[in-house]
Amino acid sequence: GGVAVDCSDATETIGTNHSHTLVVTQADITAAVDKTYDIMGAGTHSHSVTLTAANFATLAAGGTVNATSTTVNQHSHAITVVCA
Repeated sequence: GGVAVDCSDATETIGTNHSHTLVVTQADITAAVDKTYDIMGAGTHSHSVTLTAANFATLAAGGTVNATSTTVNQHSHAITVVCA
């Protein structure tokens, strides 16, 4: 097998962001099971985004994951997660 990438400092980017927050932890990546995150943060409404086991495997291998949040108030957000 390959060497796991230390993703203790993942970089999460939320496109056209207005105070939403996403934190992907090393524990989430190591668990490698589907997980839905609430990205409301300091925003006035909530969105969620689901990362799959395959997404976590991509992160563990040092790759980049692109996802899209749910649509709320007639908009969604493009989300990018990269292991730093």
